[in-house]
Formats: sequence, C-alpha cells, structure tokens
Amino acid sequence: MSKLAPDQVSSYRLHRQRGQAIVTLAGRDILLGKHGSRESRDKYNRFAAEWLANGRQLRMDPPASTVSMVICAYWSHCATYYGGDSGHGERRSIKLALGFVRRIYGPTPAVQFGPLALKAVRQAMSEAGAGRARGRDQGPRQRAGVGDDRAPTPYGNAPWRSVRDAHGWGTRHLTEG
Repeated sequence: MSKLAPDQVSSYRLHRQRGQAIVTLAGRDILLGKHGSRESRDKYNRFAAEWLANGRQLRMDPPASTVSMVICAYWSHCATYYGGDSGHGERRSIKLALGFVRRIYGPTPAVQFGPLALKAVRQAMSEAGAGRARGRDQGPRQRAGVGDDRAPTPYGNAPWRSVRDAHGWGTRHLTEG
C-alpha cells in the first residue's frame, strides 16, 4: 500500500465477503456497517476525523475501572478530607465498609456495581456483625440506594407517602384559606 499524504485518509471501500464498508487506519481494518448506507458513511467520516485529529493514531479507550480502582481513589480522597488516623472516627467506618466491598466486588467493573451489589455488601456486613456498629447516626448513609436494581427516589422507598408528607399534601383541610 502506498504511503498517504498528510491530509489523506484511507478510502471507504467494500469488504466483499461481508458486504460491509471498511476503512484501514493505522494498519487496523474497521468495519463500518452496510456498504453504501448513510450510517456507514457517517461512521467513516467520524473515524477519519478522529484519526487525523489524534495525529494519525487510533483513539484508544481507557481501560475500564474496577471497583478496587474506585475504592483506592476514594480512600486517597478520605485521607485528605478526613485527615487524622485511619483507625478512628469516620475513616474507620469507611475503611470497614470498603473492606467488605473490595473482598466481594474488587475485580468487578465499576459500572456493574449497582444497588443490588450494595445490598449484597450490606448483607455480608450484617452477617459478620459489622452492619450498624455505630447505631442510628449511620442509618441514612446505609439506606440510600438500597433495594432493587433501580435508582432510589429522593423521597425514599415509599414515594407517594413521602412526597405527600414532604410537600404537606393531605395535612391542610380544604376549608383553610
């Protein structure tokens, strides 16, 4: 293959066996979709523009973060934010909880750690006797986002009752002016 000029990009072409559009960038063949389709042309233009903008190199996606990597970054934040010895106070509680998370979900991709995973960690902590060691002051932190695998509402687990109470609905009578 001849060397391309600095402003040239490998051509949009047909991969005959697959019937798909293909482009070769930095020695890699990239399939673009059905040959001749608008979608494949758009993909070609996007890849070509990114390739040129990146100094004629393919963009490499960063490796996926694991739960352990997120824990490590958060622990560094805790060291500066809370200060002091890690064996006392808030940092001790955080260290205890993060230990359970790391043992159970350490190598798991962080994007897969959701409310059900948090519920499993709480269960493991409870079985080990580490659940609510500090009492009621830890309650709201532990309960946030736990339940099924959907995002928690800002009003807790009983949305209608909590919304009604938060906005004062049902507490005033119609006769009040």
